[in-house]
Order: sequence, then C-alpha cells, then structure tokens
Amino acid sequence: MFAGLLLFIPVLLAEDVAVLFCRKKSVCVLEGLSVKLSCSFTIQDTRRKLKEFYWFNNNNRKKWKDTTIPEDLSEDPEYYGRLLHGAVGGFSQYSLTTTIINLRPSDSAEYKFRLNTQNSGWKNSESGTTVFVTGLKVIKNPDTVKEGQKVTLTCSTMCILSNNPNLTYIWYKNGRRLTNPKTLKTSLYLDPFSITDSGSYSCAVNDLRSPSLCLLDNCWDVKYAKKTICTITGSSVDLPCTYTYPSGQTITQTLWSKTVDAKGKPEALEYGDSVQYRGDKKTDCTLRITELRERDSANYSFRFKTQQGSYNDPFQVTLSVTDVFVKVSPDIVIEGEKVWISCSTSCILKQNSTDYIFYKDKLRLPSPNRHWVLYLDPVSSEDAGSYSCVLVGLENQPSLGATLTVRYPPRSTTVTVSTDQNKIVEGSSVTLTCSSDANPPMEKYTWYKRNGSKVSVLQGETESYTIPSVSLGYIDQYFCEAKNEIGAQNSTWDLTTDDRLVNVLTPVLCIVAVLTAGTLLVLSYYTLKQRNRGERADTPRVHYVSNDASNSAVSEEESVDTLYAHPDDYDDIQRGIDEYDDIQDDTYTALQRDSRLSMYDSILKRESP
Repeated sequence: MFAGLLLFIPVLLAEDVAVLFCRKKSVCVLEGLSVKLSCSFTIQDTRRKLKEFYWFNNNNRKKWKDTTIPEDLSEDPEYYGRLLHGAVGGFSQYSLTTTIINLRPSDSAEYKFRLNTQNSGWKNSESGTTVFVTGLKVIKNPDTVKEGQKVTLTCSTMCILSNNPNLTYIWYKNGRRLTNPKTLKTSLYLDPFSITDSGSYSCAVNDLRSPSLCLLDNCWDVKYAKKTICTITGSSVDLPCTYTYPSGQTITQTLWSKTVDAKGKPEALEYGDSVQYRGDKKTDCTLRITELRERDSANYSFRFKTQQGSYNDPFQVTLSVTDVFVKVSPDIVIEGEKVWISCSTSCILKQNSTDYIFYKDKLRLPSPNRHWVLYLDPVSSEDAGSYSCVLVGLENQPSLGATLTVRYPPRSTTVTVSTDQNKIVEGSSVTLTCSSDANPPMEKYTWYKRNGSKVSVLQGETESYTIPSVSLGYIDQYFCEAKNEIGAQNSTWDLTTDDRLVNVLTPVLCIVAVLTAGTLLVLSYYTLKQRNRGERADTPRVHYVSNDASNSAVSEEESVDTLYAHPDDYDDIQRGIDEYDDIQDDTYTALQRDSRLSMYDSILKRESP
C-alpha cells in the first residue's frame, strides 16, 4: 500500500468519487528504462479521505491467492525495489502515479488501479495501461549476405517505442564503435558489402545493447548473461560469460579487469582464493568472486587474445555489493502511534528469494505479512528495542541494528515510606519517595497532602518529600504527581505508609480498644448496680429472727406482703429496717431475747389474719 501517501490523499465513500479515470493506453518501452502508470479522480466531498488504493498486474491472476482479488503490485517480490509512488493535485482533483523502474521483459502486462471505498468496498478501474517491454535486435536484409550486394542492418524492437522520437543509436563492429555519421540511424547500410565488412555487429541505445549478429566470418564477441548483478556482502557471486572468435584460432590469453569508476582505467584482476576464473579457453569465461566486500563493487569486463588477434569488449558487467539495511520509521514515537520497520538493500537483488527475517533484540520475530516490511500498529512500549533483519538464505549476513524508542507518560506511580529509625514513633522524621515508570524520565514531581476534604500543595519538586515530625494522633494522606513531557499521573489517595508504620499503629489501636471495652464494662456494671438498688428501694424486704432460741440465724425472706403485720404498722417496720442496715456485722452468735428490737415484739404479737 501507499502508506506514505495516506496523509495527503483525501477515505472515499462510493458516492464521493465523481470521476475515476484511468486512460486506456499502450506503451512500448526499452528494457532497463522506466514507465509511469497514472490514474486520476475527482472528489465531491473534500472532507473525505482516501482509505486504500494500489496498482495490480492484471496478467498475474494465476499467482493470486484468490483469482477474484487482485494483489498489490508492491507485495510482489518481482517488483521489489522497483516501484516509485507519487501523487499530485489538491482540493478535489488528484492524480496517483506509480513508476516501474529497471524494466524487464517479464514486466510486460496490463496494469490496473484498485480503490477501496467505504460504502461499496473495493473497485477496479475498467481500463488500464498495457506495457510492452522490448529489447534490441539486429536484423539483416537480405537474409543471405553475398559480397557486392547491398546489405541493410536494422536495430529493431518488438514494438514501436513510445515517446522516444529522438533516440540515438550506436553501432558496433567486433566490439569497436563505428563513427560514420550514417550509423546514427536505426539502420546501417553496407553498400556494397565486401569481405572487409565481415564481422560481428551490434547496436545500442543508452546502456541497452543488442546481441551481436555475425556476417560471414571473422566474428569476435563477448556475451554477459547479466548486465547488472546485485548481491550481499560476505556472499559469493558468479559473473556468467561466453565468448566467440573466428574458427581455426587458438586462445592464448584470457583476462578479467575491473573499473571502479567511469573515468578510471581498467585494472587487471589477480586470480586467487577469492577471485577465480571458472571458464576455459574455448567459449566459457565465467568469473567467480567469493567473500564479497563493498570494495568489490565495480564494472567488470572480459578480454582475450588469440595467435592472430585480440578482443576488448566495450561493454561491462556492473556488480554492486550491498549490505542489508533495516530502517525504523519513525524511530522515536509515542506509544499508540504507527511504525514501519523495513528491510532493504542499496541495489535490486535478482535472487529467487527476497523474503526477510526480522529480529528484535536478537530474537526472531514472526514472519511479516509483507516480504520486507514489519508494521506495528499500534506500537507499545514493549516494542522498543533494537531491530535487525537478514535475507532468507543468507542468515549469516545480518543487518546492523536500528533502535526503536517508544515514549510514554508516567505510569504505575506509587509512594513508599522510609525512616532512619527502626520504627516510626511520635515526632520522628519520615521520607516519602515517589516512583514511576516513564520515558523520557520524569522532569517534575509535585507533592500533595489531604486532610479530610482539604488538599494542599507541598513545597519541592523532587522525587522525595520529608515529613520532619510525624504525629500519630492525626493521619494525613499524601500523594504525588509524576510528570514528563508526554503526560502526568498521580499516585493513589491511599494512606502512604509502610509495614513499620502499621506495626506501630496496631498495638496502639489494640490498647485503645481494650481500654474502651473496659470502660464500657465498668459503666455497664455500675448501671446494673444502680438499677438493683432502685429495685430494692421499690420493693422493701424485712429481716426477722426466729422465736426459737435455739435458732440464732438471721434470715432475709419474703416480701412485706407476706408478713403478719398490719399495713398501719409499715412506718414502724421501715424504721426498724433502717436501724438494721446501720449494723456492720449481721451475724449474731448470742442474740438474747432482751436485746431484740422492739419491732420484733410488735410483729410476733400480731396474729395472722
């Protein structure tokens, strides 16, 4: 997808797109050049934004997982590193473009545009761009060449090149450039053809060269299977090569050379352990280079000699040696944002596999949905770390690490209590410490105290706050606010204490509870006693002594209602009870009749009713 464009292009509803126009056209492009695909559309509601869109190869249905759902061109390994996306326009008119660079013959196809609309889903453009990628080929006329006749050589293509009316064609004979002005056209005229014209002919446009065509004999040529090769540092590479020369001659010398820059002179290679000539002295001129380093990046060419002549090929093989690079974009984010982690090389790898393996802190990650991109949405603080990647098949050549930094506001903010003494006592000093997890670190602390509903701000902006004198009789609640440039968080309203403070308060509270319970018991006992005295006052009791002289026990029985006394005598009885209560010792050992109280006489003389 075109992630980088989503910030600029207005997610569309189906009815929001007034016009979606992809011009139907066909283009013919030379191999190695580029082609631009474009579509335009008009938006009715400019407040809407485009959700998703991409180009797809309509000829690749057999490669799709679902033949009814086109696959994004940028997810096809064949196009890896060769797509450039762009967008132009504003307000309601937009044009979206994708440029395919370094075209290959296999890129010949019809390309269409696909758009995601919120109301009706995905839609494909009805028309698209058909691309033909062609190489160069030398054609002779007539087919049979004879000395003395007119021979025309034409530098042809499989299609008529588009938008290239002034291309310059260069002709070569046996590897040497022809300077005749007549050779600047698409055709080369040999009129009349002579034996001196025999040889190997080729044409070129820009850096694209045609295969050679041999006229009669005396043909010298070198053919490279690949014009450009991209490979990874530390790996090995072969530069496939074949060569031809006139029959009957014998090869006396073969030599590879490299040119580091265009203005430099070729340097002959010295064969050894890391540079090996794998060809022969017949037709094969393949070169192998092992343990590649960045300094091996250069243009390589082959030349050879026979006993009758030599050939220096004007064309070269371009070898690019690259490291694997991992890129984190953006590399510093706030938790919850999106992050792209991509693995790439500085040149386009032409290998069977362009899949990458990603690592975080040297631990392998699950394979991403895309071959070379790891998408984190949303990113969390756990995603922070060092990322690297390797190309599948070259696991011993990892990239350097790239660090992802995830910033987040304070969290898990707590307050702890500490003291220099073994326990907290009345008047001791206590230090409160505020701790929190944040990135970047806290830049400011604010301390608060709550007493009831009143909250006050304390002085100081450091992580610690000291209470100079603790009063255990009053419990205040303290909390802190931790703040960094991302945000802030408060600790809870809980009482800020630790185990030692709890150990001090627990016995104190127990003593208070015991005293309170004791007091309640005493009050209860006193209340019950007062209630009993009240009952005694309300219901008088009398004491009597038996008339039997042998029984000297004093009894307390029966209420006044059961006594043999007339109610009129109640006052006398009450006076007798009061006198009796004044006696300290109520145990009598020798109670004489003469010493009895007068009230007893009155009671005994009274007859029962």
